[in-house]
Amino acid sequence: MTALLNATAISVDGRLSRTDLHLRLPQMIAVIGPNGAGKTSFLRALAGIEATTGSVAIDEEVIAHAPPSRRMRLMSFMPATRNVVWPITARDVISLGLPSPDPARVEALIDVLELAAISERPVNHLSTGERSRVLLARALAARPRLLLLDEPLSNLDPFWVLRVLEIVRAETQTSGSSALVSVHDLNQVAAFDRVLLLDRGGLVADGAPQDVLNSSALSQAFRIEREGSGWKIREPA
Repeated sequence: MTALLNATAISVDGRLSRTDLHLRLPQMIAVIGPNGAGKTSFLRALAGIEATTGSVAIDEEVIAHAPPSRRMRLMSFMPATRNVVWPITARDVISLGLPSPDPARVEALIDVLELAAISERPVNHLSTGERSRVLLARALAARPRLLLLDEPLSNLDPFWVLRVLEIVRAETQTSGSSALVSVHDLNQVAAFDRVLLLDRGGLVADGAPQDVLNSSALSQAFRIEREGSGWKIREPA
């Protein structure tokens, strides 16, 4: 079976140690870890934004060798920052995610993310949560094989946290793609197929949600431990 993703020995000097990641099936994957663990560096390295070692290939195409229009079909990256200074409409921001014009796709995303009422407003005049939905629509626009979403659930109200997870799941199932999604709320991890735990710039656990949530690696990384259905601060050794 052709690998959807082969990332070999990617690293970011001082922030991400040499890391391999291989995907052979469409999956939704949560990327978790304490602040400063390397989650953003990991996603940016996969996206080819950071100066890195190693190589990243999707469907056996090396990302670094793909022209921009092809890269948009292979992967997209949604940054954690919601700062957008462009005085252009939300509709036009979504269109920027497409390698060629596709008004029907833009309208479909506006509909599914309930953006019609703000689609003609300048994106820099929107609330943070509204900008999050616009930027997610831009990331989804080209139906890329790999979605790299850095904290897409931040700044969203409870309805939109749940709805975005549904939308990303539907997109991956429809297109046979995978999504790597960094999240902070451990209660959201159960919605994913697989979990990657980073700590101190390295990948320290990779497995099913409950296996990682109940692991000693997670307890050590976050300095917390299970208490009933919740969490408590881990007592110092």
